[in-house]
Amino acid sequence: MRRSANSWLVVAIVALSVCLGFGPHCLAEKSSRAELRRNTLLTGTIRVVQEDDFAADRTLKVHYLDESSTGKTYRLDFSGGDEPRLATGDAVAIRGAIHRDWVAVDMRDSRSVTMSTTNTSFSMTGSRSVLIMMVDFQDAVVSCSDGDVADTMFDGTQSVDGLFQETSFGSVSFERDFDGDSNPDIVRVTISALTTDACNSTGWANDADAEAFLLGFNPADYQHKIYVLPNASPCGWAGRGTVACSSGCRVWVRYCSFPDIYAHELGHNLGMSHSSTDLDNDGVIDCTYCDTSDIMGYSGAGWRQVNAPHKTEMGWLPGGQIVDLTPAAAATHVLSPLETDPLAAAYPQTYRIVHPVADNYFISYRRPLGYDATLNSAYSEKTNIHVSRNDGSGLSRFIVALADGESFVDGYGLSVTQVSHDTLSATLLIEDTGQACNDQDSDGYGSPGSSACSAGAALDCDDQDATINPAATEICDGVDNDCDGSTDVGAADATTWFADADDDGYGDSGNPLAACVQPGGYVIDANDCDDTWWMVSPARYECHNGVDDDCDGQVDEGTIGESGGVYWAIPCPVTRESSLQ
Repeated sequence: MRRSANSWLVVAIVALSVCLGFGPHCLAEKSSRAELRRNTLLTGTIRVVQEDDFAADRTLKVHYLDESSTGKTYRLDFSGGDEPRLATGDAVAIRGAIHRDWVAVDMRDSRSVTMSTTNTSFSMTGSRSVLIMMVDFQDAVVSCSDGDVADTMFDGTQSVDGLFQETSFGSVSFERDFDGDSNPDIVRVTISALTTDACNSTGWANDADAEAFLLGFNPADYQHKIYVLPNASPCGWAGRGTVACSSGCRVWVRYCSFPDIYAHELGHNLGMSHSSTDLDNDGVIDCTYCDTSDIMGYSGAGWRQVNAPHKTEMGWLPGGQIVDLTPAAAATHVLSPLETDPLAAAYPQTYRIVHPVADNYFISYRRPLGYDATLNSAYSEKTNIHVSRNDGSGLSRFIVALADGESFVDGYGLSVTQVSHDTLSATLLIEDTGQACNDQDSDGYGSPGSSACSAGAALDCDDQDATINPAATEICDGVDNDCDGSTDVGAADATTWFADADDDGYGDSGNPLAACVQPGGYVIDANDCDDTWWMVSPARYECHNGVDDDCDGQVDEGTIGESGGVYWAIPCPVTRESSLQ
């Protein structure tokens, strides 16, 4: 509805009277409240969710704070530095700027994240209860039948439950009938969502929980809840799952007919990260999902177990089946297949070799057994070599798979050769060749796969480019120029952005942030003179209210006598033109 100038004037006078009734501190109190919103301290529990878009090789780790005093959930947006290492269940205090349902957290502020307690009660073993909800929208339904999904999860000749029982050697299973009615715990619900809506996975899950409760299921009783969505649901991922959760775990599946999406996201629930590739062994991930010897790689690749780093990380291999080696002179070693029941294995199933840059090599032998019956020939009947961080926190990285007579030699002199193999074992020759420093681009820094060129020197992260090394200057080019493990962080040519707390398109010159890409809540223009009030900015016009509305350094200039002698007062119309309509 269009307002006349007189109607705006009436509203303005009433608002001004209210403000004056509270005395001279009215504007100051408003500014103070905005400042509190911008630097709010929130306490609560962390929830980490991994989103997987396999088709685009895109993954995103999302952090949520379940705030303790109100129960509200905020999405956390970290900027100004590396994301903190937070796990589901961690109790934390977060300081940042609240923007509706998310919080901007500036990691340059040492107070931004304070750990209270870390989650130490996480369990990866045992029988796990799971409720599956088939979530139909108003304009689209899940194409798989309830029976189809029951077969995928529990009842088929091969199933997700069977896969985890086999790959974990009986350590983990998913319970088909937790409520004891002899039927799989699957319920179909309809929620008030449309495929034309924005992606709202958490809201849909909450609505599905409520509908399932009305149908006789209590989702809170289950450790895992799987939400199977219509293919046409408006999200950019194929699957989504809470990471490392003992209870309250959630999984979202968009493509109901792919069993390894269910398995992949449940793997995240259990604490596993992705199985990636680093084929040139330079310490840089080539492809997030490309190790398809493991369900934590691409989905849509069929049934298969998990790799040696994941079996070790999850505690599914007994300690005696993992042998630590320190290579010296050439020696023969024998491996039993990774798929073999450890109680029946005649030899170790994984050799672990300390990697000189604080990672470990994991050496295993894979065969087409059980759920690995259709394992890709790139891995099957071969010695598989992976790298994974000592603490298990990073991605596993597939390096190479060796057939008989093939060798792997790294820059530090480690040599591994598969001499022969049969149905029961693979015979390897492992030695330390003592190879010297390898500096292919002659920049004084050894390649990632070699010893440093001088005692104590850092390693190169790209030994094919002499402009990239630990002494280089970081610039905005999407490359880790200075080999610190971060891309474009602290770049010399970064743009300075300014916080825009009031969302008016103009920033606060006193709150800058240097970044190569515009962070959320920041703008390029620093000319706002009051970033706590959207009615004040260089885009506004001056009102007769004792405030510098247009940020030109003057107060109330030109307001008396304009537009027929009207005195403009709080609240001002959004634009001068709208006030005259």
